[in-house]
Amino acid sequence: DINSVNINNEFIFITSGQTHEITALENRNSTTDSSSIYVQSAGASIFEITAVADQQSAVSPFTLTIIARDSNGNIDVSYNRTVSVIGLWGTGNALGENTVDTNPATPQADNTITFVNGQWTGSIKVTRAHSSVYLRFDDNNGQVGETNQFRVVAGQLSRLWITLPGEVFTEGAWPGNALGVSPDTFTAGDIISIQVRAVDASWNQVAVDVGQQITIVSPNGVIDAPVGVLMDAVGDKVVSGIQLRTAGQAQLLAASIPLTPLTNSNPFVVNPKPYDRLVLAAPGEQLVPGIFPCLLYTS
Repeated sequence: DINSVNINNEFIFITSGQTHEITALENRNSTTDSSSIYVQSAGASIFEITAVADQQSAVSPFTLTIIARDSNGNIDVSYNRTVSVIGLWGTGNALGENTVDTNPATPQADNTITFVNGQWTGSIKVTRAHSSVYLRFDDNNGQVGETNQFRVVAGQLSRLWITLPGEVFTEGAWPGNALGVSPDTFTAGDIISIQVRAVDASWNQVAVDVGQQITIVSPNGVIDAPVGVLMDAVGDKVVSGIQLRTAGQAQLLAASIPLTPLTNSNPFVVNPKPYDRLVLAAPGEQLVPGIFPCLLYTS
């Protein structure tokens, strides 16, 4: 009689995240023996991404769920990586910096997500209007996934946006003018031109009604600006002939009766001109820089 037999079998477990039991049955005596083994996932192999609706708004977020699965379709519960998100169009052309926001509740634009136990669900906003966009998720460790293509449309008219000399407008990208690019520095008396655009809440240029009048003012200085300026219907206007009269840190504001809220330009510096004259202020008079004759009777 054979008292013992060694049998070597190879097992391939398909389902992970649970304990499997292996049982051996001896038919002659109907005896059994068993052993348990816990099976982990084989590591992330694909990103499973929920479909994005065909049309999205540049000013409203949408919800997305992404699951990291192994080659057998199991959720890789050990996958807790931070993944970068980029917006693309066409055959891999970048939509631009700060055009995708993975944390719309904060003022700035974030472009990463962090998986927890192999899954991420959250809100994403694509802020630049475009006819065909898709998102790419990359963990910089070989794992990449992409959404389907969808259209992003501009939102409603929100404000008038100013781009000063030296600045670069970045349509559909936070914070509207390029980061790290400061306005030029000016001297009191300089005459400048600015670009005024009608934009939605994500800085996409939008069309306006014909004949909409805009006024350029300064909330913290004195300027001479043209009056009766009409915004072009496409929502873009160069306003020339603005004279800066007050030295110091200044801002400009483009106002239009139908539009609220009003938005100031970025701050810029106006240096004083070289010494020109002495001004005597008598009791009861106050110096008012930038206004001729620069004295204001107060009492």
